[in-house]
Amino acid sequence: MKMRSKLLFGVFISTSILTMATNAADKEAANDLAMALQKDLGTVLMTAMMEDGPMAALHVCNLEAQDITANHDGDKAKVTRISHRNRNALNEVPEEFAEKYAELMDNYQASEGKAKAVDFISEGEQHISMRAIPTAQHCLACHGGNIEPELKAEIDRLYPNDEAVDFNLGEMRGAFLIEWQE
Repeated sequence: MKMRSKLLFGVFISTSILTMATNAADKEAANDLAMALQKDLGTVLMTAMMEDGPMAALHVCNLEAQDITANHDGDKAKVTRISHRNRNALNEVPEEFAEKYAELMDNYQASEGKAKAVDFISEGEQHISMRAIPTAQHCLACHGGNIEPELKAEIDRLYPNDEAVDFNLGEMRGAFLIEWQE
């Protein structure tokens, strides 16, 4: 009987370690997906900004950002961008994730930008990972508090309900939302 208990305990421990390793691998994969999107989107926007200025970056963002985001969906995972003050209504924080998004914002602010992720399992065993999007220096041209008037007029024309302004350097501007099933 003792041998069977030890064997069952060993199987339980092995299964637990495997589950922890799988969860760690999933979180790492989610982080990699978010970082790849951030890099690719950032490269396209920075190239437009450096070549033709903020107005060009705005137009690239308006025409290409959603497609660039969609192209980062994997076989098992879907990635989107969300924000509490969005420019595009497609990037609203889903109601079912609002509490976790607020938790991410609180942790991000309390840690002065060091806490950048929240991972959880939603109803239906869907794994969710949120990765903070900090406001970088180059983001301020279109998302800061001192936007050039001509650029601001174009933002207002393209996004009449724009709320994605008045961010400060380092402030959490949104998050990458990664969803996957086991």
